[in-house]
Formats: sequence, structure tokens, C-alpha cells
Amino acid sequence: QVRFLQAYLNLRLQRYWESLAISEVILRTAKGTETAQKSASFALGSLGQLIEKSPPDRQGVLIATLEKLSNHLMSTAPGTPESAQALDVLVSLAIREKDFDKAEKYLEKNPSGGGEKAFLLGRILWSEYRKAMQAHRINKTEATEAETGIKNRAEKLLTNAWNNIAVDQSTVGILEGTNDLVGLQLQEGKLDEALKILNEPSKGEIGRAHV
Repeated sequence: QVRFLQAYLNLRLQRYWESLAISEVILRTAKGTETAQKSASFALGSLGQLIEKSPPDRQGVLIATLEKLSNHLMSTAPGTPESAQALDVLVSLAIREKDFDKAEKYLEKNPSGGGEKAFLLGRILWSEYRKAMQAHRINKTEATEAETGIKNRAEKLLTNAWNNIAVDQSTVGILEGTNDLVGLQLQEGKLDEALKILNEPSKGEIGRAHV
């Protein structure tokens, strides 16, 4: 219990190395307990901050440690807030590194559809597709199969995220993601699907908020 409090306090005081070290001790000595599970969230938070503050050439070992811890949490404590946090951190890192394939693979492990991160990745891919289409219009060229694949991935991510949100989830990211989904469907001539979002009884206000 003392170590648990020390890990928590060090994290709050932004002493990330100390918090990480104590959390790792708890993970080894209290393996399989709720205390270990909660301590894992301190380790995740500390690692995330250390990666953020470290120069690129020193991030590799930290990222590998984070991935190992996150995968461990997702396999041993699925469905818990800690495993959701682990997945969220991994997705954020992959998106930051512009490794969208890896981010998408992580999101596929999320039974709840990925939430705001799925909307974010879907919006990024949709934006990439639109940039490519703008270049094709200027150069009078045709879209490639790979670019069409990006559009399809964006639609799938945005649709899955929309299908799994609750009516009280109305953050800016979700609203913008919903707006992009409606815009994508309208551009593709999928009027019925777009109207379904706008008129969905329990979530329609989210869809209408930015349209």
C-alpha cells in the first residue's frame, strides 16, 4: 500500500522515473492483484510522459517498454479501464509517428470501437484521401487503388466509432468525426446512410451539431 501511494504521488509530482520504477516493483511483487492493475496505469502514464519529453533517439527503449506493458494489460485485464488506457496510449503513439496501419491494428483490439481515437484516425485518413483527390484534380489524373483503400478505411473507422458512441459522448473530436462521416457519405452519394445518422433518435443531436 505504501509503494502504491508513492507511485501515485510521484506521478502527480511529475517525477516520472520514480513513479515508473515503483510501479514496476508493484507489478512484479503483487502480480495479478487489483493493486498491480492500478499501478500499471501509473506506469503507463509515466512512460507516456517520459516518451513525450525524450529526444527521438532515446524513445525506442521507452516505447518498447510501453508496448510490452500495454499488451500485457490487454491480455491479462481485458475490459478494464487500465487496458483501455493502455490501448489508447498505443494508438496515440502510432498516430503521432504517422504509423496509421499500426494504429488501426491496435484499434481493432478495442471491443468498444475505439471511441475518440477511432474518430481521429478516421478523420486523418479521410483528410489524406481528400488531399490526394485535390492533387488528382489539379494534375488531371485518376485515383489509385491504394487511395481508394484509404477512403474505405476512413469510412470503416468513422462508421464503427459512430456505431459505438453513447448519446452523452459529445466531445469536439467526436462531433468533428461525425461531421466528417456525414460529409464522406454525402460525397459518395450515400444519402440514406447520412440521413440515418442525422435522424438517429438517440444520437441525432450529435450528428446535427456540426452539420
